Amino acid sequence: MMNPLDVLSLAGTIIQFVDFSSKVLAGTNELYKSGAEALAVHQQLGLVVDDLAKMSKRLSDSYWGLSGTGVISTLSDDAFMFICRDASELSIELNNKLSSLKVTASGKRRKWETVKQALKSVWTEKDLTALTNRLTLLRDSIQMHIVVDLRDQLDSISSNQEVRFDHLDYSTRTIITALLTHQGEVSKGIQDQTMAITQLLGRMEILAEKHAFPSGIVQQVDNIEVNQNKSLILAGEKTSQNQVLNNSEWHEKALRLQITQYLVQNLKFPALKEREEIIADVYRGTFEWLFNDSHESTPWPSFTRWLEHGSNIYWINGKAASGKSTLMRFICDHSKTKEFLENWSAPLPIVIAKFYFWNSGTLVQRSLSGLLRALLSQILEHCPDLLPVCFPQRWAKIYTDSVRPFSEVNQKFHSMEMEYWSLTELQAAMRSLVSQSPQHFKLCLFVDGLDEYEGEPSAITKYFSVLAQVPWLKICVSSRPLLVFDDVFGSGPSLRLQDLTSTDINHYVKSSLQENVNYQHLCVEQPIEALTLIRNIVSRADGVFLWVRLVLQEIVRGLDNRDSLRDLQERMEIVPQDLEELFSSMLEKIEPFYRKKAASIFLIVRAANVHQRSVKSLDTLMLSFALDHGTSRFTDIKFKFQGLELRNKEINDHLKVRCAGLLETVPKYSPGFEYLGHRVTYLHRSVREYLERPDIHQRFAEHSNGRGFEPHTALMSSYIKELQISEPRKNILNQPSSLPLFLATVLHYAHDADIAGSNAYVEPLDKFATLTHSARCKSIIWAPAKFSSFLHIATKWDLCAYVRVLLERLTSETKGIVAHTLLAYALAGTDEYYVHGMEQMDNSDYRRDRFPPSNRMIELLLQYGAQPNKKLKDFPALREWTAFEIAVRNVCAILPPVDTEESENRQYSEEEKSLVSNHLAIVKLMLDNGADANTTLTHQGRTITSRKLLTETMGKYWRSQEWKVDEMFRMKGGKLEPSMIKKWIMTRGKYWVGKY
Repeated sequence: MMNPLDVLSLAGTIIQFVDFSSKVLAGTNELYKSGAEALAVHQQLGLVVDDLAKMSKRLSDSYWGLSGTGVISTLSDDAFMFICRDASELSIELNNKLSSLKVTASGKRRKWETVKQALKSVWTEKDLTALTNRLTLLRDSIQMHIVVDLRDQLDSISSNQEVRFDHLDYSTRTIITALLTHQGEVSKGIQDQTMAITQLLGRMEILAEKHAFPSGIVQQVDNIEVNQNKSLILAGEKTSQNQVLNNSEWHEKALRLQITQYLVQNLKFPALKEREEIIADVYRGTFEWLFNDSHESTPWPSFTRWLEHGSNIYWINGKAASGKSTLMRFICDHSKTKEFLENWSAPLPIVIAKFYFWNSGTLVQRSLSGLLRALLSQILEHCPDLLPVCFPQRWAKIYTDSVRPFSEVNQKFHSMEMEYWSLTELQAAMRSLVSQSPQHFKLCLFVDGLDEYEGEPSAITKYFSVLAQVPWLKICVSSRPLLVFDDVFGSGPSLRLQDLTSTDINHYVKSSLQENVNYQHLCVEQPIEALTLIRNIVSRADGVFLWVRLVLQEIVRGLDNRDSLRDLQERMEIVPQDLEELFSSMLEKIEPFYRKKAASIFLIVRAANVHQRSVKSLDTLMLSFALDHGTSRFTDIKFKFQGLELRNKEINDHLKVRCAGLLETVPKYSPGFEYLGHRVTYLHRSVREYLERPDIHQRFAEHSNGRGFEPHTALMSSYIKELQISEPRKNILNQPSSLPLFLATVLHYAHDADIAGSNAYVEPLDKFATLTHSARCKSIIWAPAKFSSFLHIATKWDLCAYVRVLLERLTSETKGIVAHTLLAYALAGTDEYYVHGMEQMDNSDYRRDRFPPSNRMIELLLQYGAQPNKKLKDFPALREWTAFEIAVRNVCAILPPVDTEESENRQYSEEEKSLVSNHLAIVKLMLDNGADANTTLTHQGRTITSRKLLTETMGKYWRSQEWKVDEMFRMKGGKLEPSMIKKWIMTRGKYWVGKY
């Protein structure tokens, strides 16, 4: 059996030869460049011949080297040698022909205008086609051999070929080991990973023979930071040399560096640092006690001792608004944190990564996948060699696509469409990284706001508990003191923040007031009373920084009014200590004239936060458009740069005056649609929890009803307006990766408006359908093959008002036909569409809302002529069934097959029961509209009436519904099967007596 490394190396050379030759035969005019200039055709042909001669010699030498080893060959080896011989012969044939085109120093030269023209002087078009087909066959053969015949031998490379393996550099060994390790885990990527190994070995073989650049340049590339732009370096290299390999170690290192940069940048998401950036800066002199503690002198477990000697998890907890996030940012930014951790990690380096969950942020900012993307991107920036270990399939695919000759690396990266990061892939990457960590570094993670995580608290606590079990990793987390966190983290080192910050609050209050000139005068006149005011504020704060911040605003207003210290004390005392009471009093202080407008703002912010799947967070410009919806200003505005700037300033001022300071604006950190806008957000999470209470929301709705205001329609319209004014390069319609989410967001708002009973959204949605038609046709998710019109999409999204308006535009003859076609989409709900679209995105970030089939929509379509007993021939997947049969099957599809025993001990949730009830209601709706109660269908290999199927199913899973379903069919003429008659007679009376 041949040495697998030798085979892979030669296979890599063959693939490079095939790619090189294919490009040459295609007649590409700019095969080589000198700097930015394309070389003349005769110069390029000369270089082609030189490169091909080198490649041909290498193929020949390798072939005869392998064939002369004397090793007993297998059938697989024989097949491979046949491929090698064919490649060697083809290379000689091409080289001989092309040599006749080469211009010697003393010879005459012919001036060809194109490479294609030169090639046709020695080959006919038919010959060129035949040669291209031979190259394609050669590539297919070598790939098949590597992936199928050689795959089983790959495991032995690193263990059994140690001498040959050790000749490779450390980075290459790491990459190959990673790709080999994951061969059996990712079947989809086996070919990419195997081909990447092949390409690596082939390139390394040649690089071992010649070093085109001095070691100083190589070292220079090694020292380049990953987050710097490499395009200038690549642009400075003259590429008019061996294009088969870009044959320098410098190129290889630069390429790997670019792949690392590309993947790390794609791991990051636009709002990655948004939460961290808007956390209040630590007031000078506060929180320093944390680094001045010692295990003996503090009533809490020493934090510095944990940093320097501890393990597992340190839990910082505190009640709402006590400053946990501010403290976490203080810890992450403090130089002593790294100093103590370096003592712990020595002699290995320490790597620190952080993440801030944010309940008011977009869904990725409060999801597990967002956490993992943030942590992995930070860690891999420090340890780029581990990127192929964490993401072998992605790295292999990009590498194999990037080493093809005659193509600018930068152009390749710009043209790549990155697949979305699945939660499964991210979790596997983190496991791989942690397993590699002890060989490279120790790791400390800081994660703020576990109580703001989108999923179940128990899930995130379990994840961190398992992660922190390894001795080379530890985690500092913060959260409110919920029981679920206390149960898991309470027995370990922790501190309760509100018990430890009285000195910090005293310092903050004193320093803040002393900055006010009027307070300084009062201190001179009444120093004791001035200090008493500070003490009273600190005492009433009870460790809650937010309360202090709001009280200080009230005190400063009093100082500006020249209040006395007694007046200031009274101001402080009338401020409720309870945060919710405080928020309520702040709302009451809004001027009556502004209350309706303030209610509209609060409703818009709440609606925007409900759908955090949106492609962008609510910003000042978007809020401005939403508030102007339905006014002449919305339709007539001239959108110029100065106008947008004024709008943003206007909204900032409105929020200060009209919303009692409960909303604020913060700088945006996401790309696209930026203009000069700021993000609109709640002052604090506790503010959001209060303002989104049902009773408070109802109060806002009552205030705004006089204006005929509907927030979801307003938000949808603001999205559409931004489509109309955005620059082409920033327009979401030109961003395929964001388009599905953008469309889904608009449809969410339309659906909520429809549910609220509003039809005001119909006109702007119609405009949206027109604006997005071209983009939807180009999208694989929204293409006409999937939805032949926007009307089908609207039907699936339960937009009854919109569908009614569009049906009314049709002639009486076509209404029934169209309504019946739409019935198939209505019966499917949004499951098929929405899951399909979101799975292409991050299926952990964007939860897949599954609207069940809508009774409202189905009733509407039946009113317009849809026929329950008619087959749905226009819907390929359902063309063999009638609408009524699908409705019956939908009930059974929710539950396990009738012949299983799963139901015996199963307790169905209220959500599951609600879903079944919804489908049963649709069955009844169709029976009331003429569905045949004696319909028979084939189910699980038997022919059965719909009445018997549903009663059997309910009898097995939900007995209280069994005879209600049976009665529903009986009332519409459904007949009993003979096998059911006896059971019906024996139990019917007993059932009805017992239940009624």
